[in-house]
Parts: sequence; C-alpha cells; structure tokens
Amino acid sequence: MSFLKKLLITVILLCAGASAAFAQTITADYNSVKLSQVISDIQKQSGYHFVYNNSLVDVEMPVTARVSGDIRQVLDVVLADLPVDYEILDRQITLSPKKKKEAPGKLTVSGVVTDDTGAGLPGVFVLEKGRNNATSTDNNGRYSLSVSP
Repeated sequence: MSFLKKLLITVILLCAGASAAFAQTITADYNSVKLSQVISDIQKQSGYHFVYNNSLVDVEMPVTARVSGDIRQVLDVVLADLPVDYEILDRQITLSPKKKKEAPGKLTVSGVVTDDTGAGLPGVFVLEKGRNNATSTDNNGRYSLSVSP
C-alpha cells in the first residue's frame, strides 16, 4: 500500500474517532439533585467544562430529570424548568441567567373619525375595547390612543 493511501486511511480514522468523541451519549437519572452535582456529572461523562458566576446562577437548585442524548439534548432537558440558559463554545459550556422576556410595550393607535361626507367629527369618544382607556377626537376628527397589545 502506498504512503498516500496509508496517510489517507489514518486521517479518515482520526476524523471518525474525533467525531465519535464529540457525539457521545450522556445518560443520567436525577431526582432532586443539586444543579452543581448535575454539572459535575455531565463534566465527567462528556469532558465539557462549565463556566458560570455563582452570584448569577444558583447551582443549589434541585434538578429532577431522566436524560439520554448528546450534550445539547441533555442540557435542554436538565435546564428546561430552571432560570438558566447555556451556550456551548468548543468544549466549554457557559451558564447564565435566562433573559427575562420583556413585557410588550404599548401600541399607539391613531385615526380619523369622519361622517358620511368624509368630514372630521370633533369630540367623538374613542374607547379601547375591553379596557378603561379612552380619548376623544380633536377639532378635525383625529385621535391617538396608547393601547395594550
């Protein structure tokens, strides 16, 4: 066998071994186990390293989950009910607090109230349906009202 064929086979085998290492299956059954223990267990099974700030991520929170899968599947299940997000970069997993969903802001609805001829109607009462939020039209029939989405 030529040198190039041997080299090609060696490279293919090395790549296959590396991809198998990254696609390993993690299996665990946690019943009210502290997140810190879950992290330690995942590190041992996977070779990934966790990074987090103790003042931002409470690793004393209990975890109850039965998991089996790759690292992302396991983290999705383990962290599903916890206020913790994760990000994976190479072999490092960074834990951070979940970003709070911002409350939807107010929307502004505006328009013109007109009669049959298209002339603006002043002083018409405009009410947001189902709420106690109202305004009235100006001299030209125009109005603007901040409403909840």
